[in-house]
Parts: sequence; structure tokens; C-alpha cells
Amino acid sequence: MKAVILTGGLGTRLRGLTETPKALLEIAGRPFLEYQFRLLARFGFREIVLCIGYKGESIRDRFGDGSKVGATLLYSCEEDQLLGTGGALKKAEEYVSDRFLVLNGDSYLELDLDKLKAFHASRTVLGTIAASTVEDAKDYGSLQLEKDGMIAGFVEKSRSSGKGIVNAGVYLLEKEFLDLIPPGRVCSLEREAFPQAITKGNRLSAFVSSNPFIDIGTPERYAQAQRFFKDRGFSP
Repeated sequence: MKAVILTGGLGTRLRGLTETPKALLEIAGRPFLEYQFRLLARFGFREIVLCIGYKGESIRDRFGDGSKVGATLLYSCEEDQLLGTGGALKKAEEYVSDRFLVLNGDSYLELDLDKLKAFHASRTVLGTIAASTVEDAKDYGSLQLEKDGMIAGFVEKSRSSGKGIVNAGVYLLEKEFLDLIPPGRVCSLEREAFPQAITKGNRLSAFVSSNPFIDIGTPERYAQAQRFFKDRGFSP
């Protein structure tokens, strides 16, 4: 099974802090992307597709073919325009077959990927979204779940408040999911493709984890990520 990491975002809320792609931001002495590589290696993922966009060549220059991080790295580049999370994933379609894993390049969830795979395989679904419980869901949007863990709907950021179950940026998808995304245009997984899947009658499930969830999308959360990885003894 291949893994795809979405690293093409602009990171506008971190401008002024850095002009570096978010996936390359130094966290406890390492590029953030290396923590994703470590997680994937722990569960046997050796082929990784990096969807690059904003200053993507700096990611390619840093990691090359992946030999230094113990993986084979492939690159899918958004050449003319940034396509959003869904559009970038669609562009990488040629690199995946059957079932595949997707990670956001600016968030981290301490997750047992073997358990995620077993959970997904036990259900007849088009995709499984790893989810996390947070104290304030307004910055993330939240998931509406049925009693059996199936996803009934999505609540956008501006309408979420208080404690909630949120999308944690890790997905296990069947390749057929990509048929929902039109090629060559901007598309958001979170705002378009996932809600559209449910509207069209496709089943999506949530794998809810109580493990720590980190995202580095704002200066405040970037600082929290520094403390998180340093407290766990990560070092260069």
C-alpha cells in the first residue's frame, strides 16, 4: 500500500514566521515531514508520494529519492496552479492503485496504522477518516457521526464550537474515491469531495482516536508542536 502526503498548501497563516513550505518547518530540530516519514516507516510504508506545490522544489531538494529517510519518494507536482487538497490528490492518481493512505503534511496524529487498516477492511466503505476529539472544534470543523461510526455529515469551521470530533488529516481511501474529483480543477477534500461522497450515497466511516493530534497551521499551534515533540524526547 502506498502513502500520499499532501504538502502543497500556501501556509498563509504562518507568513511572517516563515516562507518555507509548512512540511519543512523545523520542529524540535527536524523538518516536520520527517515525523510523518517516521510514522509511516513504523508500519511498513516504504513508497510515499509527495504532492508538492508551493515552493515544492525545496521539498524535493531536501529529500530527493528518499534514500536518506529509508523510503522511495515519488513526486506529483502542481505545476501551473495550486489545486487544493482534492485536486492535488486527483493529480497523483497515476501513482496509486487500489487502497491507499493519505496524510496531511501539516498535521500529525499518533495513530496505529495497522488498526486503521483493519478497521477500514472490516467495513464496506469508500473511505475512512481518522478523527480526534478536541476541546474546541471551531478551527477545524467537526464530523457528525451515526451510532455505528459512519459519517453522517460535516460541520464547517465557522459553525463548529465547543468540544467536537474533528478530521485529523489521515485517510484510508479506495481508489474509486478519486472518481468523485474532477481532474484539473481546484477541489477541497474537506469542503467538497468528502461531503459530496456522502451526498451521492457513498459510505465513509470515522476511526476515532484519543491519541494526541497536532497541527501546525497557525503560529500558536506551531509553538505547541515544538513543545509536543520536545517533551517526547525527539531530537535531530
